[in-house]
Amino acid sequence: REPVSGASRSLLVTALALERLEGLAHLAAPLAREPSRELLLTTTAASAAELGVASALANDLRARLVADGVEARSAVFTSIAPGVDMARLAREHDVDLLLVDAPDGLLEDARVLALLDHAPCDVGVVVGDEPAGSGPVLVPFAGAEHDWAAVELGAWLARARGVALQLAGATAGVDGRDASRLLASASIAVQRALGVATEPVLVEPDPEALVDLDRVVRMSLA
Repeated sequence: REPVSGASRSLLVTALALERLEGLAHLAAPLAREPSRELLLTTTAASAAELGVASALANDLRARLVADGVEARSAVFTSIAPGVDMARLAREHDVDLLLVDAPDGLLEDARVLALLDHAPCDVGVVVGDEPAGSGPVLVPFAGAEHDWAAVELGAWLARARGVALQLAGATAGVDGRDASRLLASASIAVQRALGVATEPVLVEPDPEALVDLDRVVRMSLA
């Protein structure tokens, strides 16, 4: 699908590990500013005894975000099926984007699998720490359904952080063409929907080439 306007969006930040909640919130906060969107902060506690600590941390984080001009709410609860419960929460509160931290095992983790299966919205699995610096947002794009969601999120993040959006495509596909025409179509769609211009980048059709490109961009900004 093509990107759509995010004027009425709400965001759900859910931390599988309590210590990752603040980093996820800092990543999401710029997305909640323009246009104004509500930011929901959630995490689960392993037991009733741990609810107080988790709730205090979430409430403190919410207070700091509100003081910084971000509309935010927080909630903590126990769960034997966190992925299913977080997906239900997203459905109940009309969430359009859910950000979750990446656990060990990633796509073998039952919580992440449940979120991907049941969430009614786009799900962003955040690997590593919060992005730093002023480097561009790099999005690999091949035109698949989920690629459009990635481009939409990339454009949203690039606009919020005031950085460039780069779309990466292959130097050659099955038809012998490079991906520049496809990237141009995506660029026009993103500009129409979100007002964000893009920069096309062509790389060899190999995952390592994409990793190397990201590494080169980081080095040039150091």
